[in-house]
Amino acid sequence: MHTHPAYKSIHVVLQRELPAAIAFHGVLYRACDPIYANTRDLLTGEGSRTQGGRWNAPAEAATVYLAQSVEGAIAESLGLPSHYGFDPAKRLPLTLVAVDAMLEVVIDLTDADLRKSLGVTLAAMIGCDWRSENATGQESLPQAMGRAAFVLGAHGIIVPSAVKRTFKNLNVFPANLSGKSHLRIRASEKLPPPAPPGTI
Repeated sequence: MHTHPAYKSIHVVLQRELPAAIAFHGVLYRACDPIYANTRDLLTGEGSRTQGGRWNAPAEAATVYLAQSVEGAIAESLGLPSHYGFDPAKRLPLTLVAVDAMLEVVIDLTDADLRKSLGVTLAAMIGCDWRSENATGQESLPQAMGRAAFVLGAHGIIVPSAVKRTFKNLNVFPANLSGKSHLRIRASEKLPPPAPPGTI
C-alpha cells in the first residue's frame, strides 16, 4: 500500500497536538452481523484489520468502529451499503450492542481548529472513496490520519460519520489500550457463545 502524500505532515501535526488529546468516558454502540456479536470477536477490530475501513488500511492497525449513538450505529451498518447500491435487507439481521468505554487518549478529528492545522476539511474526510483508492494500492486520506493517530499511541479517534454529518463515531485501537483505558460490552451475558473455530 502506497503511503498517502500527506501522511508525514499529518503525523507531525498530530504529534504536536497529542498532549491536548481528550479523555472519553461513556457509552458507545456497535451494530454487526450476529456471527461476530460475541465476547471473543466483537471488540477485536480484526475484521477491519483484514478488510480495511475508512480509517484504517488493510493489514494495518486493528480498529474497532463504534458510534456515539444508537442511530449512528444502525446508520453505519445500513446507510453506506444502500448508498453503494447494496440491498440493506441483505445486511440483516444485525446485533446492536452497547459498549462502556473508558479512553484516556482520544484525538478529536472533528475539532475545527485541529482540522485547520491539518489542512483537512470534513468533506475530504468523508467524501473520499477509500475502497477505490485501496484498489489501486493507495492509502486514503482518512486512513493516513487513522494510522498516524495509532502510531502516536492514541487510544481512539473521534471522526465524522460518512453517512450523516451530524453523527459522530469513535474508532478505537485495541492494541494501544493501557492503564485505565478499556472497552467492555454491556450485558455481555446476553450474547451467544463464539462460533466454533473454522465456522466463520
